[in-house]
Amino acid sequence: MDEGQLAEVSALLSADRLAGFVALAGTERDALDLHDATIVTASALMPVVCLIEIALRNAVSERLRTVFASPAWLTTPPAPFVWRPTEFGKIEEAKRQAQQDLYTKLGDAQKRALDAVAFPHGVPLNASYKRRVKKRQSTIVVSHGQLVAQLTMFFWKRLFSSDYEDTLWKRGLKRLFPDRSIQRSHVADHLEVIYKARNRIAHHEPIYGQRLVRLVEAIEFIVTRLGPQDAEGKTSLAHLTGPHRARLDEVVSEGKALFDAFLLPPTGARTP
Repeated sequence: MDEGQLAEVSALLSADRLAGFVALAGTERDALDLHDATIVTASALMPVVCLIEIALRNAVSERLRTVFASPAWLTTPPAPFVWRPTEFGKIEEAKRQAQQDLYTKLGDAQKRALDAVAFPHGVPLNASYKRRVKKRQSTIVVSHGQLVAQLTMFFWKRLFSSDYEDTLWKRGLKRLFPDRSIQRSHVADHLEVIYKARNRIAHHEPIYGQRLVRLVEAIEFIVTRLGPQDAEGKTSLAHLTGPHRARLDEVVSEGKALFDAFLLPPTGARTP
């Protein structure tokens, strides 16, 4: 790129976004290389984080189905267990979202047919279209699987918080991590790191340096400890994520070498 193209590209990314990289690299041209490395890192991280989230929510769902002896443990957990307001709200929100998604897949005739359930005494003459649609949607039955898929990682990582130490962790979730030395706080801390990184990736925020180091450590903790190990000493999640983690290792190593070229003094240089 010539200087004019460099200026245009930098403007597209914004001076604020590149400022930290310029501070490290010294020039906008080199800063763009560092920025590009974080984009490549994010692309390598996403498959691993995605598989961890899917595996975690399904493992937790199956474990708590057994603990509560109920397939509807999310919506109607048996007493005396009660969801905290935050989790209750997330479940209700996920249910509404699932109903909305299912409604959009119905044909016009199917949508109109829901009026019989939504308005058993007939649709009120003054009912607005918006109210009619919401009432229709509220009649749609959401399966447990659909609800599980709608709940975000925020919900699943919250189940490992201190709020559920006695009611969920000690009661059954700790069995998802066979290593007896693992404490709830260990799992919670690593899931928090992965959760925050997931959000950064979703919002196209860079992950590098110590933040990336902590993330890789958190990924390895969950991947190698969630579930029992086989004869090879690997969990099912380790096998599932294996190719993606191998790719991630390569990308992280390449990115580190690039960043180190700017952060570390040249070989033979005297350090103060």
